[in-house]
Amino acid sequence: MVYYLTNDRRIMEKENKLEYEFIASSKVVRYMINPQAADILAVLIYKYDYWQSKNEIVKYRGLPSFYIPYTDIEEETNYSKNIILKNLKLLEKEGLIKRLRQGLNKPNRYHLDKSKIMNYIKKHEKDYENGRLKIRNKGSVSVSEGFVTAGIMQNKTSGNSVMMVQEPLKSATTNNKNTNNRNTKKNTNHVNVGEVEEYDGILFEKTEKLTELIESIDETDVSKKKLGIEKIYKFLIELVPKFEFFISSSQDLEMIGELLEYELEPYKIADKISYNAQRIINGDLEERFGNFFVGLYEMNKRTEEKYF
Repeated sequence: MVYYLTNDRRIMEKENKLEYEFIASSKVVRYMINPQAADILAVLIYKYDYWQSKNEIVKYRGLPSFYIPYTDIEEETNYSKNIILKNLKLLEKEGLIKRLRQGLNKPNRYHLDKSKIMNYIKKHEKDYENGRLKIRNKGSVSVSEGFVTAGIMQNKTSGNSVMMVQEPLKSATTNNKNTNNRNTKKNTNHVNVGEVEEYDGILFEKTEKLTELIESIDETDVSKKKLGIEKIYKFLIELVPKFEFFISSSQDLEMIGELLEYELEPYKIADKISYNAQRIINGDLEERFGNFFVGLYEMNKRTEEKYF
C-alpha cells in the first residue's frame, strides 16, 4: 500500500513522451478524515522529502520544518484556499502535522513526523478495513413516501458512505413559511429499482452543484463571501418549487453563513440539505426555509466532539 508520495512522482510514457503526475494519498487517512485532507497531507510529505533531499530542512523552535505557500498546495491539488485551510486544521487536530507560526505577517512553517503519520495509519487500518466491509455489505436503499428512509447511500463525489435516515420534525425559526395548498397525502406504494436509481441521480446532481457553491465561497473577502451566500440562497429556493416567491431575510442568509463555520465537509453539508429539500417537497418536513438545515447542527456537533 502506498501511504505517501515518493520523490519520483512522474511516470514517463516512453513511446508517446507523455508525462503524468499523481497524488498518492493514504486510503486510511482518506477514510478517517476525508479525501481532501489526505491529498493535502500527501503534498506536504512530498514537499518535505524534496527539501530534505536538498538539505534545506530548517529547525524552527527546535523542530525540523519547511515552508510551502498555499498557492503551491492549490496548484498540486486544485483545492481552493478555503478548503486547504480547513483541512490543514483537521490534519493538525489529528496530530499529523504541526503549523509553526512565525509571527505577524510572516508565513507558517510546517513540521512533519513520518513515524507519527505511519503510526496513525497503522492504528486506524482496522477501522478502514471495517469501513470497506460495511460499504461492500451495505443495505439496499429502500424508498418510502417518495424519499430514502433507510440504508446507506454512496456519495459519488468522495466515495464515503452516508447514512440516510428519517429524522424527527424540527421547526426552524424563519419568516419564510408556505402552508397554502400543502399536499399532505402520503404515498405508500412501493417503487421499482429504476425509480430508486432515478431518485438517487437527482439527489446526486443537487448535492454536486451545492457542494461546488459552498466550496467556491471566498471567506477572505467580505463582499465576495456575501455574494456566495446569496448564490446558495437562490439555489436552495430553486430546489423547492413552492419556495419560488420567498424573499431572503437577514436571518435566512445568516443560517447559510453559519454553515461555513462548521467542521463538516462541504459535500456532507450539501448531501444533507439536498435530502431535506426532497423531504420538504414530499411534505415530510414543514415548508420553512430553516428546514433545509434540519440535522446539520447535530452532525456538526458529533464531528466537533470527535476532534476535541
